[in-house]
Amino acid sequence: GDVLTPIQGALTVNGHSGDTLQVDGRGDATAWIGSLTSASIGGLGLGGGIGYSGIGSLTLVLGSGNDTFSVTSTITGSTTLAVNNGSDTIDLSGLNGTVLLNGGNGNDTVTVHSTNSGSTLTVDEGTGSNWVAILAASGTVIVNEGSGTDVVELGSNAATTPRGVDTGGNVNGIAGGVTVTGGSGSDSLYLDETGDSSSTGNDGTLTSSTIAGLGLGAGISYTAQELVSIALGGGSTEFAVESTSTQTTVDTGGGNDTVDVSSDGKFGLGTLSGLSAALTSDGQGGTDTLNISDFADAAVGSGRLTSSMFTGFGTAGIGYAGYE
Repeated sequence: GDVLTPIQGALTVNGHSGDTLQVDGRGDATAWIGSLTSASIGGLGLGGGIGYSGIGSLTLVLGSGNDTFSVTSTITGSTTLAVNNGSDTIDLSGLNGTVLLNGGNGNDTVTVHSTNSGSTLTVDEGTGSNWVAILAASGTVIVNEGSGTDVVELGSNAATTPRGVDTGGNVNGIAGGVTVTGGSGSDSLYLDETGDSSSTGNDGTLTSSTIAGLGLGAGISYTAQELVSIALGGGSTEFAVESTSTQTTVDTGGGNDTVDVSSDGKFGLGTLSGLSAALTSDGQGGTDTLNISDFADAAVGSGRLTSSMFTGFGTAGIGYAGYE
């Protein structure tokens, strides 16, 4: 198969008018460390590395080992990184242009440290159990999950514990739109705002397919998740749950928070018919308020309220704790 180790001298490729460069190491089973910038490729068994310029389209294929690979900048054209098989660790920052990351059949760990405005990063996961941590992104990020047990974690501290859910971060650096499409496995989406103590600009809204506010820019769109978990910060904020499509948890953190459950959010004049999946909310610290409204529902309904659960009225159930 194709390997890069025979290239031991420094190689320079000077393109013209947006040429295409393809670098293929798919036949190598060694666990390599490698790097990519907008002008060079290093490691991966290369001797002097590959320098390049004038390239409009770059494709780099890694081998089947458990590779560790870092991208610190990309060209303004298109970049494709195929990690192949193996359980690979991929760090991405300074992304420009259109970047496609093709996962293989291993358990890959992908960390998005930063992308630049106008860029589009697409992560196509493979068949393993994959973990994508998004710390900051000014461009668009699209995650297409595979057939394994996959996790997308959003927050500035998301890389603190590899393949673990972290706290103490915020989502203020995620200005670009994020789209997460679940696969055939069991997929989870975690959002961490616990490190944000401000009460200003951190109200938010959740629907069955979107998350908005909380300091996010263009917000998050999601489908086919088995769990959506949102952890709010220490400020006094208002969070609206208008509809659910999967098991959803909202932890309010510190501060005097209000959670509004109704199709029109904080206005409280909507219905509960959109809560097709179970919602659980923990008020945690502060003096917190939970509002539940089915005001606009003209149909005859029935329900039950206990000290920890609201059921009926077309909902899949609302569990709660820590509310005053």
